[in-house]
Amino acid sequence: MRKESHFASTFTVAASGQGRFAEELSFPKECRAAGIKPIILVLNSSPSIRLTELGAAFTENGGEVYIGENAWSYLNKHSGEIISIFIEKYIKVPLLQIAESENHSLSNINLSWTTEAITISNEDESYNIQRK
Repeated sequence: MRKESHFASTFTVAASGQGRFAEELSFPKECRAAGIKPIILVLNSSPSIRLTELGAAFTENGGEVYIGENAWSYLNKHSGEIISIFIEKYIKVPLLQIAESENHSLSNINLSWTTEAITISNEDESYNIQRK
């Protein structure tokens, strides 16, 4: 017989800045109202005001918050041996590689066109698309 669990989790790289933060804040309240323990796993451990606010909403509603390496540990602990290997190989390592390679200084991009070509360029490079 399978034991039914009474928790719900949300999984995110970071607290959203995409105009749906009110929805994220309501998730733990809705879980509590339904008798479900809310759990949030945030893989990016960078501090932010929104993450602090979101974490507080989870704990205030009887939930749990796991951030950074604690979130990865939680996933490994609750995933089983095979899924833990999958998470490490295909999720954690690629995400960490992307985070390490991010270019935090963006340059201006220019777009220009003539009857012969379209040119996309920045301070270092340009890409030409010939028009037919």
